[in-house]
Amino acid sequence: MSLFGILADYPWLPPLAAVLLLLVGWLVYRYIRSSRNALQRVIADIAFERYHGLVIPAAHEGEIQIDELLLTSSGLLVLEVKDVQGVVFGSEKMQDWTVMSEQRRYTIPNPQPAMFDRIAAVRAIYQGRAAAGEQPRAARRRVRRRRQTGGNVQGRGVPALLGAP
Repeated sequence: MSLFGILADYPWLPPLAAVLLLLVGWLVYRYIRSSRNALQRVIADIAFERYHGLVIPAAHEGEIQIDELLLTSSGLLVLEVKDVQGVVFGSEKMQDWTVMSEQRRYTIPNPQPAMFDRIAAVRAIYQGRAAAGEQPRAARRRVRRRRQTGGNVQGRGVPALLGAP
């Protein structure tokens, strides 16, 4: 029996195959998308407010960029995200960390010294505001989530704490 004979005997088979193919494609798409957004979901769960790409004065001189600054129930959290494929081997005492993937092996500089600079910059601004008598939001007992619209946060928040207009 030929393929056309089978299709003639079972006319519902091509639509069923198409639906199954679409369902498998949709499941693969959802799996890939959910793995990419796993970090975003964790950040949304722990942060009352989130600020991306802040540029603030460095503790010593110049400016420093912060990837993510999160306002959590425990205080401010500085988050630096490095997106690498593979297994990372490193420690705080190593100057370079090694990334090993299936295709290649390479090194990246230890990100911790730069992270300590970012934390020091946020701490210097935060302590300066607290010393001036202001009560930063992270120090308040109750912190409410603010709705973010168009990149601007309604109300006083971390940008006001950091001296942004």
